Amino acid sequence: MTDTLPFEESTAPASPGVPHSREAEEAVVGAVLINPEVYYDIAQFLTGDDFYIHRNKWIWEAFVRLHEQRIPVDLLT
Repeated sequence: MTDTLPFEESTAPASPGVPHSREAEEAVVGAVLINPEVYYDIAQFLTGDDFYIHRNKWIWEAFVRLHEQRIPVDLLT
């Protein structure tokens, strides 16, 4: 039996050795979930490639797809 979590691989960094802040990435994602209006301000300069942690990149890209389809971002979507 392994001691690894099933999502451990998907949270692996995009590029080892690159400066990053997990807390900052999670704060950005959390800010959009709490107040979706901030997406418009942040999306002007942030892309999925700016995220170091894969799962945060995937979440951000989901925000982008929802926005493109004019679906509001909330905890359920």
